Amino acid sequence: MGLTFIEGFDRLGSNTHMLPKWDAVDIGGGSFPTGRFGGKGIDLDAGRTIDCPTEDPGTTNKIIVGFAIKVTSWPTTSANLLFFKDATVNMLALVMNHDGTLHLDNGGGGPPGILQTTHKVYIDTWTYVEVKVLFKVSTTGTADISIDGRTPEGATGLDTIISGSECDNIRFLNGPGADTLYDDLYVGDTSGSFDFLGDSQITALVPNADNSVQHTPLTGTTNFSMVDEATPDGDTSHNQSATAGHRDTFDFSSGFGVAAADTVHGMGINFACKEIDGSSPDCRSVTLSGASNSIGATKTMTTSYTYEFELETQDPDAGPGAWDNVSIDAAKFGYENL
Repeated sequence: MGLTFIEGFDRLGSNTHMLPKWDAVDIGGGSFPTGRFGGKGIDLDAGRTIDCPTEDPGTTNKIIVGFAIKVTSWPTTSANLLFFKDATVNMLALVMNHDGTLHLDNGGGGPPGILQTTHKVYIDTWTYVEVKVLFKVSTTGTADISIDGRTPEGATGLDTIISGSECDNIRFLNGPGADTLYDDLYVGDTSGSFDFLGDSQITALVPNADNSVQHTPLTGTTNFSMVDEATPDGDTSHNQSATAGHRDTFDFSSGFGVAAADTVHGMGINFACKEIDGSSPDCRSVTLSGASNSIGATKTMTTSYTYEFELETQDPDAGPGAWDNVSIDAAKFGYENL
């Protein structure tokens, strides 16, 4: 599977904008303050959590999660940053210690746990953390932690499962307390050659021109202007069609800012949809690249908006193969009715 999930929190305005992309969201009065690169991050209230899916890599492939974090203080003793979970069961915890170092806890208590870092998360500074775990019992698991791209600190011969069997989601918590911020998050597994990506940036753009459109805009004559708001605005602006097969694709006019030396690991297509005529229609994402296209998984619409997500890790016009700065700037993205 490789890369399976990305989130930059840009363009989000409430917890409803995160579902069903995320497995579960409980942000309370949490907010989306300024993130690392002028976009947004997420700030969780005390006791609040967000759960992202992992695509069930089983006990053969290792789960990898990377994220940026910024804290205003270290915990007095320790604080959980995230849980690797099997449904509702906590399998393993990533914990911040009183000095900003991290450890993995499999239920045996505080540091050093089963893996203790010497590198640390600093106060009032964005830090990029990556964790890789092979979930196994009976001292056959492995784990590695890399902080800000440094050589991973790892261990083998570990019991990496408190309980449960296979990790199917990762729960983020508010860690050491108020104003713990997260940003630029990715999840994957080590199938194929996928491994730590290093410090990563996830950028969100909205369309700035129509490519080929068939839906009817609520107002005006351009469809892109109905879906280019800073945060989703529901029925205030939208495109609609009752015809199966109608498709809108949009231009982003080289707005991604990807340089030739940059590596593009994936494109995430986020779109909101709902049905209005009681016919329970479906929809899906569309990616156009050169003479090729990629069609996303079918999403079933309901009478309320759902905020859908499709991850395209390959350029369909490259064999498929890796995206690059030229193909990503020329690609068109959109949606269609079924």
